[in-house]
Amino acid sequence: AKALEIVSKTITNQQIQKINFIITLNPDTLNKIRGTSSRIDQHLSSEILAIANNLDISMTSRPNVTLKTNSTIKLRSITIDLSIPDSENNETVIIDNQKQFGTADRNRPYIIVNGRYNHFIENSLITIGRHLDNDIIIESTKVSRHHAQIRLKLDEWVLYDTNSTLGTIINNQPIKEQVLENGDVIEIANNKLIFVDPNKTEGNGLQKFLS
Repeated sequence: AKALEIVSKTITNQQIQKINFIITLNPDTLNKIRGTSSRIDQHLSSEILAIANNLDISMTSRPNVTLKTNSTIKLRSITIDLSIPDSENNETVIIDNQKQFGTADRNRPYIIVNGRYNHFIENSLITIGRHLDNDIIIESTKVSRHHAQIRLKLDEWVLYDTNSTLGTIINNQPIKEQVLENGDVIEIANNKLIFVDPNKTEGNGLQKFLS
């Protein structure tokens, strides 16, 4: 989003024929991401299209996303090289080359996905499911395309099952809607997601799950 905001301030006609993203991560970070989704490149491309639409940037073709690794990059940090072919002189314009974005705010709630990586909650709505347009993608035929949502409601994070086929479980109990507590274990098919909120006192979700 930050990279596209730079684009929106740089271009004049708000229309891009082609855009290239080279995203560099720590090898361990990339391995964790690819362990959850083998099509992460396509997912990121879809996310970029959605963000561009919100910024009123028109893209006439799907953005190209390339993932690379560099061991000098800190865990959960990335660098983004963004280039747009200049239609007037056919040269490539590099915007914020090697721009580094730091790790997420440590006080921000996050979801531990199958013990592989942390998905930090940055918006008031988080979608979970099998389809690539979800925020948290779980590649399993047992998971519905749009399985569940986490929404901010009256300063509480609430999990909703969105009429999924196999349902959603929190701490061994099937739910349709439930306020999340620190440490709650969410089960979707054979997948386990743990809700962590550093702003709350220690919850008893894990104890309930193990009992």
